[in-house]
Amino acid sequence: MRPTMVAALLLAAGASLSRGAGPGETPSVPTNDALRTQARRYAHELTIFLRWVEANYVRPVPRTDLALAALQGLYEAAQEPLPTALRAEVAQAAEPEAIKHLLAVARERLGDHEALRDSRALWASIRSVPRALDPYCGVPQPGDRRNMSLSQMYGAGFEFESLPEPVVTLLEASRDSAPARIPLSRGPARISSVIPGSPAQRAGIRPGDILTAIERHPIDSPDGIKLFPKLIHLESPEPLTFTLTIRRPVSETTLVVKVSPTNFVPESVFGVRRRLDHSWDFMLDPTHRIGYLRLGFIDESSSQEMVEAIEGLKLQGMRGLILDLRGNPGGFVEPAKAIAGMFIKSGLLATFRDRRDGEQRVMIEDGSAILEGIPTVVLIDGETRGGGEMIAAVLQDHGVAVVAGTRSLGKGSVQRTEIVRLDSGEQLDIQFKLTTGLFTRPNGKNLQRFPDSRDADDWGIRPDPGLEFPVSPDLAKQIKDWMEQQVLRPGPSRESLPLDDPEKDPLREFARRYLLRQLTAKKTS
Repeated sequence: MRPTMVAALLLAAGASLSRGAGPGETPSVPTNDALRTQARRYAHELTIFLRWVEANYVRPVPRTDLALAALQGLYEAAQEPLPTALRAEVAQAAEPEAIKHLLAVARERLGDHEALRDSRALWASIRSVPRALDPYCGVPQPGDRRNMSLSQMYGAGFEFESLPEPVVTLLEASRDSAPARIPLSRGPARISSVIPGSPAQRAGIRPGDILTAIERHPIDSPDGIKLFPKLIHLESPEPLTFTLTIRRPVSETTLVVKVSPTNFVPESVFGVRRRLDHSWDFMLDPTHRIGYLRLGFIDESSSQEMVEAIEGLKLQGMRGLILDLRGNPGGFVEPAKAIAGMFIKSGLLATFRDRRDGEQRVMIEDGSAILEGIPTVVLIDGETRGGGEMIAAVLQDHGVAVVAGTRSLGKGSVQRTEIVRLDSGEQLDIQFKLTTGLFTRPNGKNLQRFPDSRDADDWGIRPDPGLEFPVSPDLAKQIKDWMEQQVLRPGPSRESLPLDDPEKDPLREFARRYLLRQLTAKKTS
């Protein structure tokens, strides 16, 4: 049966099996018909998934390599070493049916291990498959907007890196909770990410905070466990407001905040500082009218956010612009195309070479060019990737902006997040992000940094001559942390932050002074 797929194009030693038994030996753990059936289903479903990966990955990859990566995850989940004999048999298997048989035998010989029951064995293997691929493939992680086809979200707007065991047990038993959304580690309800523009961000919640109580009920109490699903993802016919008790380890303080899960649009365009109403002030230098826009994950709302910010800056008489793409994680192609089209009316965006679709030249044919004629400096660093690199390349290659900072990451690969429906009685759907192609910049040069790429080769985006601005790794990390603090600070907050002082960000200040010199020279010429 052919898997059905929904795609969204993205720019982001021993000689024995388990417990002393080899594939052809008598197992040392008891087996039964139920376990054998479970093992066959595991092998059948995993084979369908591996066949899909093999057919769609950007380059040919042997199914034996995929199977070995999957088995590595299976054995790690069972806390057993992958037997050398099994590794050798899989590597030498010539036929797909032989690999499938070995998968089933391996699963059966691991027995009725708790970590492998139901669909957990399959998930453990699928999460391990990217070891044979590249770092950009895998099951989408909680909070990863690359797997979302809609820009509007519902909820409180935070994700957890760990949860108490009773809460995890409840989520695993809920049909509304996909395994990928359940943190793998057990512990306190520690928040891993907060989405800008969400109720949690407006309430002042930050990554690293620990949720200790809901409505004064401890999170792991019976009442707290019942309330938790409503807080994180279940839409309610009536508005709900939760009183949350938060412990902030970094300052050893306890906060009590109110959060109302609701529909919200995640922010992806950030400015200099927030106003009281949580909106952004994008004017970096009011005296010389130099604007500042920092672009985060590029989703379906990003281009409209950019338009609104630019229109506001134009009303204030903007004369120059800093477009900050440092740390940009990429995103979707169409909004990246629209953003590039704000600088040019027409031209080549990129050339895509996809395993499935072949070669395709993507053109900007009806760009708004609302920034045409505005002197612009684009900021990049070693974490600028994918869609961020695509935008920087378009502006640099078409000569409509200069690029400053340090060389970008060099991620010219394209991922598709797809739903693979397995031929199973449980109708299990696997959501997986797979690299399917590469893209090159408008001037035809390579963008992807390959494992054997040298510094002298064409990859990534280089700053324009004279605009290289290296910073130490420690300072780069510090500025990244400061940026997150600036984004997550609620508008009404009067908390003082480092980036309230523009000179704390030396690259941004370097770009401001560069623009000021250009504007002064233009005025006197």
